[in-house]
Amino acid sequence: MDDQVIFETTLNIAAAERETGIGKDTLRIWERRYGFPLPARNDKGERSYTLEQVERLRYIKQLLDNGARPSQIVTLPLETLKRMLEEQQPHASEVLPPLIAEGMKLIIAQRSQQLEQWLEQQLKQLGIEPFVIELIAPMTATVGHYWLQQRLSIAAEHIFTAQVIQLLNAIIHQHRPRYPSAPKLLLATLPGEQHTLGLLMVETLLVCRGVRALSLGGQVPVEEIVRTAERHQIQSVLLSFSARCSREMVRTNLAALRRQLPQSVAIWAGGAGTQRLKPHPVGVQISHSLADILQLGE
Repeated sequence: MDDQVIFETTLNIAAAERETGIGKDTLRIWERRYGFPLPARNDKGERSYTLEQVERLRYIKQLLDNGARPSQIVTLPLETLKRMLEEQQPHASEVLPPLIAEGMKLIIAQRSQQLEQWLEQQLKQLGIEPFVIELIAPMTATVGHYWLQQRLSIAAEHIFTAQVIQLLNAIIHQHRPRYPSAPKLLLATLPGEQHTLGLLMVETLLVCRGVRALSLGGQVPVEEIVRTAERHQIQSVLLSFSARCSREMVRTNLAALRRQLPQSVAIWAGGAGTQRLKPHPVGVQISHSLADILQLGE
């Protein structure tokens, strides 16, 4: 029997923010203004949200990103929210590439050990760059799509993410130069974006090409990025935004960073959260694939 992973059935407010992309302050305001979400409280008065509330909040987040107003949708029942999102984004039948379909079956079934073995096997067969670019990147996008469409559980997404992070970190550790040169690239996500898998994929590819990238990880304040870029004479800053980031958050943070960084420092932004930015922020390069980012290492 495959190993079983037990996840909590309720989430604190920080976890609810992470899983929905809706900020803590917004959740508190909606609680007072609309009566939803109405979390339970523990002995210390800390909020606790059910998975059903989180699911409903995820639909609300998608509708907000599509232009709805909180007053129009926060109080609506889950089935109404689902119907509204389906009307805006009709679900077409999709056929996944065979290899990705094979991996998705393991993820959906939460087969942690089998998924780990399968990923290691694909790495050996494909090699590092094809493994990251042709398998992990599209699988991550598929997992994100399924998550947004409520076709994938929180637990299943966490299993996939944990397995990939562990594997990519092992690759980076194995291939990192013993005497690295000074970094010319800085990797980070901005406040509000806790998902760092995109950064890890970029770092893996760059390290394997002998390029040192300085990764600051997730939710780094703009001012800290600016200070670090100046201290290390960074040439390019690479930022990742997942599909859970609102367009307004992405645009505002990119504009703030562009104002504070010298024009000589290039800013690249990638991930699903940037694909709907039209027009693109001035002075920011939008990456549509990992192959775009690899140009910086040449």
